Amino acid sequence: MELKICTFNIRSVYLGEDGVNSFLFRSGMILEKIRVESPDLICFQEVIDPIRAFLKNHLDGYDLYGHGRNADRGGEGVTIAVKHGLFELVAFESFWLSPTPLVPGSRYPKQSNCPRICPVAVFLTEEKKLLRVVGVHLDHISDEARVLGFRQIAEYLAAEQKKLPCDATLVLGDFNARPESETMRSVDENDVFPLVEVTRESGPTFHWWGRLVPGSKDEPRKIDFIYLDPESAKTARDLSVWRDENCGIYLSDHYPFSIVFDL
Repeated sequence: MELKICTFNIRSVYLGEDGVNSFLFRSGMILEKIRVESPDLICFQEVIDPIRAFLKNHLDGYDLYGHGRNADRGGEGVTIAVKHGLFELVAFESFWLSPTPLVPGSRYPKQSNCPRICPVAVFLTEEKKLLRVVGVHLDHISDEARVLGFRQIAEYLAAEQKKLPCDATLVLGDFNARPESETMRSVDENDVFPLVEVTRESGPTFHWWGRLVPGSKDEPRKIDFIYLDPESAKTARDLSVWRDENCGIYLSDHYPFSIVFDL
């Protein structure tokens, strides 16, 4: 089964400080791009309450899984969107990246004020294969919190794979770290639950509405990634970076991108 998957930091400002790039003005462009590209699965980051409501009401043909990261399960969060009828949902849960993952809104001691939530969905295909999907949005300030957060995810995956073995595992999102960082080394070199990045050729993904200048001190940077288990990664292909821009309006301040792989 061929699957097209996408990671998309949608940027959390609905209307205000982003001016013409506020979500309200980008929303139609986003819906049209998704309609044209037709990914089977999308992992959205920075989904605040009004954006979550918008996607629920207007992202036709997709089922949405996820909620906010705050103690009341509101606020910004990570959302997994899957084409309606493509899979059967076997299991869904969210946990917080913290020493107390089941305590809503919890964080690591050395971290920004933003809690970080991790949604996990397990889907069953018509061919009776299982796919586990993990949405990621690591801390934007603390490398220590990012390393601890990913280690927590890897340990979770290792434990869950023993309980419910899946044919493929997909981990994707905004890691808030460059490829050469300690965070990404901890991901690439982890032996708890080995994963392979399948988007190494994406180039920079965070561009801040085209303001970051290549070759300058503050240049565009790659901080978004898609990882697969080693066997699934062998089938990954057709990387596509969504660099759409119209009169200074972008899809987001990150370039979304997609790949295809076989399950």
